[in-house]
Amino acid sequence: LSLPGYFAGNTDFREGFKYSLLSTSVKYVYDPRFIGPNQSINYCECHDNFTLFDKIAKSIGDEKDVKRIMKIVFSINEAILLSYGVPFFHAGQEIGLTKKFVDNTYNKGDEYNKFRYDILDQRYEYVLYLKTMIELRKNLKINDLQDSIEIGKNHFFHDLPNGAISVSVNSPNDKNVSYLLIFNPTNQTIVHDLGDYHYLIAGEIGYIKNSDIHVQTIMIQPYSVSVYKKEGIGKW
Repeated sequence: LSLPGYFAGNTDFREGFKYSLLSTSVKYVYDPRFIGPNQSINYCECHDNFTLFDKIAKSIGDEKDVKRIMKIVFSINEAILLSYGVPFFHAGQEIGLTKKFVDNTYNKGDEYNKFRYDILDQRYEYVLYLKTMIELRKNLKINDLQDSIEIGKNHFFHDLPNGAISVSVNSPNDKNVSYLLIFNPTNQTIVHDLGDYHYLIAGEIGYIKNSDIHVQTIMIQPYSVSVYKKEGIGKW
């Protein structure tokens, strides 16, 4: 519980994160665990066990830093939605509910298991944000690839400073469109030149429909996930 994961800043897990992003069904660093992504259920919080908020708070050693924890929570939620496989979210995960660091609460009653609607009201912007990212997943269609070999052929990883990564993805539905996913699990802002102009279609404000934000040099914010669209396939 106390060991930080990739999005809590432990960039030693960078290669393992790439493997998970491909739903552990593509041979990358490790052998595939599944025949295809449709067999992979992707989640970080489930039913009776620790909540994601509690896991992160424990791993970073500061349960009172709610703002930082929630940024990490949402980075993880976005990564789940952008990964191949079947995304699974536990109710309350999106707003950072806690079980007071108690594991296996099946017999602990409402004190540990109740849904906190007062917290929902306080953090409702996180619910709206997650809804836009779900819409992004549906509209991108890059997760429509179900063949592990094709997934491997259409993804290209690039290591960025401080343990961040970018992933270029060729669209399976439009050969003239590609996407760039950028993951920064650190508390550092990274300046990065994309080499060509891209449209920002998802960032800290969520999914941007019909984006006209055209950028080449970007500021990658701490604990962030962003998505860019490029028209025309170039060399990555």
